[in-house]
Amino acid sequence: MEQGLTAICRSLRNWFPAQDSGRGATVQSGTFTISNGQISPFDIPFLPGAYVRVSGSVLNDGIFRIWNDAKLEDAEDEVFTGTLSLMAIPHDFLDIAEQIDHFVDVNKKDKNAGKFTSESIGGYSYARATGVGGVPVTWQEVFRTRLNPYRKMFEERLA
Repeated sequence: MEQGLTAICRSLRNWFPAQDSGRGATVQSGTFTISNGQISPFDIPFLPGAYVRVSGSVLNDGIFRIWNDAKLEDAEDEVFTGTLSLMAIPHDFLDIAEQIDHFVDVNKKDKNAGKFTSESIGGYSYARATGVGGVPVTWQEVFRTRLNPYRKMFEERLA
């Protein structure tokens, strides 16, 4: 789901930056090495299972779940200069993101996606929800109302 989270957060312009709660900085910039999923140096205090945004990387820009020993789930080996930002993603947002991933998955598997909007054969009837111009609806359209509370008008820029 992490790569889906990246697309959703980018669409909303909201990266859910964690606030410094007295445990230390939540953003770290520098040169990082990812080897076998482990990123170093990683000096941001975190709880295993938290999310981190990687920026400035060629192979790993995006959101990753971070585990013990600063191990990023599904990260590619790389050395890069960039920024790591701890995220504070609300649980209800993660639930919506999971539903979006499911919606996208189901529609990718539908071999007839985009080929027709409705058909009727005997007693069987099928209709696909469509947007403007008869094009099948996107996850952005389907989940717009539920995502609106998380939307930001301007994206924060990393230093």
